Amino acid sequence: MKHLIACCALLIHLGTLAFAETSVSERDVNALGYARPTSLAVIPTAAHVKSFRTRVVIGNLTSHEYSITATLYGPSGLVSQKIISMPATHYRGWDNFFRSLFNYTGNGSVVLQSERDGEAGDTAESRYKFYLTAEVYADSENGRFTTPVVNGIAPLVDEGDRAYNFGISVNEHQRTNIGAFNPSDEPVSIQAEVSDESGLVETLSFEMAPYSWQQKPIRATVDFGWIEWKTSGGTYLWAVSVDNRSNDGTLVYPMKPEEGAGPPTETGELQACTAETVLQSGGQCSLTSGDSRIGTFTVNPNGTSCLSVGSFTSCSGASHHLRNTAVSQYRITFVAGRSEDGSWTISEISISG
Repeated sequence: MKHLIACCALLIHLGTLAFAETSVSERDVNALGYARPTSLAVIPTAAHVKSFRTRVVIGNLTSHEYSITATLYGPSGLVSQKIISMPATHYRGWDNFFRSLFNYTGNGSVVLQSERDGEAGDTAESRYKFYLTAEVYADSENGRFTTPVVNGIAPLVDEGDRAYNFGISVNEHQRTNIGAFNPSDEPVSIQAEVSDESGLVETLSFEMAPYSWQQKPIRATVDFGWIEWKTSGGTYLWAVSVDNRSNDGTLVYPMKPEEGAGPPTETGELQACTAETVLQSGGQCSLTSGDSRIGTFTVNPNGTSCLSVGSFTSCSGASHHLRNTAVSQYRITFVAGRSEDGSWTISEISISG
């Protein structure tokens, strides 16, 4: 269970798909086309609590009818297991996945696995593939605010692994929750050490029963810090940054540094990122909104670069292309590319919000 269904750049035409549990928008159908086909998917965190709901869409592009087993795990372990029938070239959608499928109120994680395709054995390759999108949302008088919860390949962080979330901020406008899902039949202990340039500011501990879900808020005030994760066994981990005014959120999975890399640090005054800024290996500049620093752009020794704003981090070895993109409470345009000599040049940058 080491892979979470992810978004990728492969566009699949889904115009012939039909059969939805509830009304499914054109946006949902198109979004399925950017998902990676899988036979095993994990929705690491989802909810039906207070004003939060979870929207899920599953697509079957094969010529076969098959079933998917959906298993819901909550804070105390197994909650419920349901069978989802998937007709050939059809999709299903749920505006409130927890209530409609499981009749459940609360938080948790969901594991989805398709049935076997013939008698080729019980492996990922022997099972039917499906497509999945999932988001947690809250409706308000200003519209719907969403947090995608299937938005990348979630690494299974194991004992001895070094794993970090970067760019963590907690203040009057922004909160950050961190969480874990233990997909194994053994208990797991987890520590999350929250630091910024002032040093360690808070340590959060999780004692995870088998097949259990937990999420906790960071209480300390943090200015663009990081989390170092330590776990005694394989777990899915995440941080979700939420705007206190809108409930708009961004979920990010931890990253594992390459072998031999040092721990993250973020110190000193930085030059402002501007159009035509050029950074060499190890260089860094700050993204600002008004008088406040909201993020950084860093060129790593291995030649990649990382753009970090709040709990959002995007790394690339070639280029960054964000155009009028919503990140936390900001709208950001950021275009940068790597030159043949390994340096990076910012060609466009604008921030509002």
